[in-house]
Amino acid sequence: MKDWCIVQFSTGGTEVVPSSWLNGEKLSWPPYPPRDTFRIHAAVKRRVHPGATWLTYAPVRLLISHDTFQEAERSLQKYLSEHCDTSDLQSEAETQTTLKRKHKPNPLYTYSDSEDEQPTKKRFPQAPRVTIPALTAPQSSPQPTDSRHHNAPPSFRHHSPLQENIPNDTPLQSPQHAEYDVEAFPIDDSRDSVRPLLQDATAQKMLTMLSDLTRSVNELREEVRAIRSTGSNESLDAGVLPLDLPLNSIEELNHAEAALTSQEAIKAMVRRFALIGGTTLEVRVRRVMAYAITNELASLLNWAGKKTKDHTKQKRAFKDTALCRCIFDGLTQQIGANSMSEFLFAQAVQKWLRYAPDRLGGAGRTSSVPIPGES
Repeated sequence: MKDWCIVQFSTGGTEVVPSSWLNGEKLSWPPYPPRDTFRIHAAVKRRVHPGATWLTYAPVRLLISHDTFQEAERSLQKYLSEHCDTSDLQSEAETQTTLKRKHKPNPLYTYSDSEDEQPTKKRFPQAPRVTIPALTAPQSSPQPTDSRHHNAPPSFRHHSPLQENIPNDTPLQSPQHAEYDVEAFPIDDSRDSVRPLLQDATAQKMLTMLSDLTRSVNELREEVRAIRSTGSNESLDAGVLPLDLPLNSIEELNHAEAALTSQEAIKAMVRRFALIGGTTLEVRVRRVMAYAITNELASLLNWAGKKTKDHTKQKRAFKDTALCRCIFDGLTQQIGANSMSEFLFAQAVQKWLRYAPDRLGGAGRTSSVPIPGES
């Protein structure tokens, strides 16, 4: 007998035990509580020799024996999971053998004359559809044809030479008279009957879409005409400006501040700045600033100003100028007060002024000319 056995109790339970615990149909069992599975499994794995205090179970049935504990465990799991018979519990060497795959020939490339094999079904091409000639179509001169002519009208096929009971000199029937003969053949003309309805529905939908598109184009044309008229009027009003833009120096900026003390001059500049557009606020600010001042003057300006003991490094504050207020009012009038804020405007102006010396090739950063008009 091998070292490990799988036994079945009279109650139906199964377990892996050492072969030294089994004596015929009697089995010695450790005197541990049933719930103390840890100690029971430890005694099984260590193959503890039965003692005088051990319990005895009888009768028990020996299912199979193995040389190693792992083989016995696998056989037990197979027995419990698949509910197989004891004859199916093969040894480890038998379970490791794999069956060779049988190669079956492809029936498409084999040929056999035996009557037991059923022949494969051949697929023939679908027959062409039968077209019914229109009732108003003119009659064409009869031409000789045979039953193999698939494109021939139904009336021609009814009078084929295969019909022996019809003489050869029988005149061909007209489409009106052949209508009754054609009805004898079941023809699926559901698609032909539905196709005109689909074409009418498609045409109606296209006409509706075309009318909507025409209406939208007319509305856009009216809006463009109104915008052009408004822009032309505003350009005429803003044609005479109190300032000569762009400003090139601090002296011109001082003259512009003096000229923007009147309300008429401020309104004219606001209308002029409102005509300069762009895709975003930053783009509008860049365009307006480039239209109002040059990079030479922008290199001497700063948003909040910069005052130092070195006069060559001082910069004038742009936010305190009347020109800045006119630019802000013009952009607000263009895009609306809800989309315009002083914070976003200040960020865009600061960014444009910061890179003004770089747009000059770096010359504005090394300038040593003192700024006139500053004490």
